[in-house]
Amino acid sequence: MKTVKQFLKKISWSKILAIFFAGIVVLSGTACTASQAMSPPTNDSTIDRSDRANQAMYPHRDTERDTQASDAKADRMIRNAQQRRRIDSREDLLNRVTPDKPVGEQVREAGQSARQGVEDLGRSTKEGLKDAAEGTQRGVRNIRDNAQNAIERTSDAIDRATSH
Repeated sequence: MKTVKQFLKKISWSKILAIFFAGIVVLSGTACTASQAMSPPTNDSTIDRSDRANQAMYPHRDTERDTQASDAKADRMIRNAQQRRRIDSREDLLNRVTPDKPVGEQVREAGQSARQGVEDLGRSTKEGLKDAAEGTQRGVRNIRDNAQNAIERTSDAIDRATSH
């Protein structure tokens, strides 16, 4: 009997009431949601009465859409892709890019552009490696400083614990 009394003294009644009310809110929320899910849709203008039995699980009629616009767009995209794939020769490809320049000049410009791209790639790679090295050095310094601070704090804590 004493253990029951001790247990009842330890219990925080405000916490028990809060849990009780939270349970009531969860149960009533679940009950209300279930009743809404079971109710039939309110807009009956697009649904035949004969289809009502078939629509219990899936009441939407989105499978009966007009797809002519999307089909036309898909056909246009297919035609464009086929036209882009039709290249008779290298000259034809270069002339499609810039038809007003001769092929030799286009090739020279393409080579210069490729060379510039490689130089830019090399430069950005060097900068990235340099930044990574600097970041690593900063990280190592931070780790070293943090470890030193931890050692100092630990020794201070030990000194305080042993002095009391």
